[in-house]
Amino acid sequence: MRQPIVSIIDDDESVRMALASLVRSMDIDARVFASAALFLSSNSLPVTQCVISDVAMPQMNGMEMYSILRQRGFVVPVLFITAHYSDALVELASSTDSVACIEKPFHAQAVETHLNTLLRR
Repeated sequence: MRQPIVSIIDDDESVRMALASLVRSMDIDARVFASAALFLSSNSLPVTQCVISDVAMPQMNGMEMYSILRQRGFVVPVLFITAHYSDALVELASSTDSVACIEKPFHAQAVETHLNTLLRR
């Protein structure tokens, strides 16, 4: 059986690398991107089974990226990581079971729990 592929999007390199290390320790293939635009233009997009994305990023934030994914017909679960919850993020997470969010600073166990749940859906 093939490893799931998780794409990690964050403008902070240390966060990207920490998340990638955590995801790989779960025996999951992690692909990292410094921006939402890089992810959306990558060849990883069609094979990604879950996205972990920061919400607040320059140029295009995580919510905008999520909207573009849906417009393009990609229905992939997303784990948002945020320093500050917004009403729109809370509403999105409560309206669908394919979106979860955790607050920074986050614990590895929270990422693992949400990621496992999202990958099963």
